[in-house]
Amino acid sequence: MAAALDDHIAVLLVGDWAAWPQQKECVRSEQVEFRRGPSDLRIFKRVAGNYRPAWLLVGLGLDDWQVRTIVRSARAVLPDVQLAMLGSLDDPARYERWLKQNCRVYVDADSSATRLASLVWMATNYAVVVVDHVFQESTVARVAEPVTSLTRREVEVLLLVGRGLRNVDVAAELHVANRTVEFHMSQLLIKLGARNRVEAVERATALGLL
Repeated sequence: MAAALDDHIAVLLVGDWAAWPQQKECVRSEQVEFRRGPSDLRIFKRVAGNYRPAWLLVGLGLDDWQVRTIVRSARAVLPDVQLAMLGSLDDPARYERWLKQNCRVYVDADSSATRLASLVWMATNYAVVVVDHVFQESTVARVAEPVTSLTRREVEVLLLVGRGLRNVDVAAELHVANRTVEFHMSQLLIKLGARNRVEAVERATALGLL
């Protein structure tokens, strides 16, 4: 069984996490130890086998094929390893796919180390599944009635997204903070019951909202 270090819950991170301090290989918060792992599959199994984490934490910056391969590799070495993931507000439906693959903690990628440590500790000790509410709301919205209107700002954001602009570019165009654009996009995905940005634009267009 995967082990804890000195009574700390060991978590191996692959991918990007904004809260991770630069040039740090290991971070401890509360009773949880996070250690950065390689995304290179040639050495991942060896590192996972040596460290023997209780949890695998998948960050951002990896495509679906990489994530699936890394998760399979981790479970091949440590069959009891638990899965946690950092999710993007641009893709709230992603968690649905991974909950079916026994992901037990799925939270916003902006979560701090302290917050994530407490959630991992809770999931470990109380055998619960933890999901940020924004991702759950998106699932509910997809079975609700279609939205009939958007705010002026939401329309502006979607029009710029439809031109292929990234969030940071949309923020610059509208003279707002990047986080503000991320908030509008998360609300649009929920309103439109869309799985991603492209689908949000397509649905808004089909509904005559753009």
